[in-house]
Amino acid sequence: MITDNIHRIKEELPPEVNLVAVSKYYPAEAVMEAYEAGQRCFAESRPLDFAAKVEVDKFVAEKAVIIAAVATVAAI
Repeated sequence: MITDNIHRIKEELPPEVNLVAVSKYYPAEAVMEAYEAGQRCFAESRPLDFAAKVEVDKFVAEKAVIIAAVATVAAI
């Protein structure tokens, strides 16, 4: 179902628009299914939880938070 939804939504989006999948509250299996379906952009307000889902080093996840915060401030 996730795979079908991702493919359907991406077909409907203009090429210059990126789909952002929100992984909050979804189990690791759902995140991996989305990844295997070609989804590469994820949003997660709790990066350490995301790191646990995708087996990313917690140090890397903490750095991602800092990078995201800097990017947000720079965008403002």
